[in-house]
Amino acid sequence: MVQEAFLKAFQKLGDFRGDSKFSTWLFRIVVNQSLMELRKQRTKQRTTTEYSINAEEEDQLPIDFSDWRPNPEAQYETSELRELLASALRGIGPNLSVVFVLHDIEGHSLQETAETLGLSVAAVKTRSLRARLKLRERLSPHFRIKGNRKARKKADQGSASNFWPSSLEIASAAATG
Repeated sequence: MVQEAFLKAFQKLGDFRGDSKFSTWLFRIVVNQSLMELRKQRTKQRTTTEYSINAEEEDQLPIDFSDWRPNPEAQYETSELRELLASALRGIGPNLSVVFVLHDIEGHSLQETAETLGLSVAAVKTRSLRARLKLRERLSPHFRIKGNRKARKKADQGSASNFWPSSLEIASAAATG
């Protein structure tokens, strides 16, 4: 598999544009090759399972059927989170939200974001940090753990379930540290 990835990289070397680091480009090729190999293996396993029916079992259907329809609960949760983020973005102002969307959501580099908006890289960094802090402040109440003291104590100790600290917690930590 690694040999196939390096062969593909060698064949496509002329297509490398230099927009990113060479190592990033090469890593992406290896990841894509690995994912394609996994898909092939899954397809082979499914077809083997489906076609391994004996002559005496011809009237029976294969056991493994997957529900391909989207999960309604996951769809609702995703739409709810999307609406929550959109509302929070509207609340932080256009100057900060456009930087956040370009850099953090769409994945543009700081340099690309600065060029797109006609700002310096330092200004983009500052606006990005301010946007994150304001979003953290607005979204924190929606991700807090409600429940007993043990759960809150565990969350405060750095568990992944405590999504973000509030800006008040950040300010008090900065004042004491």
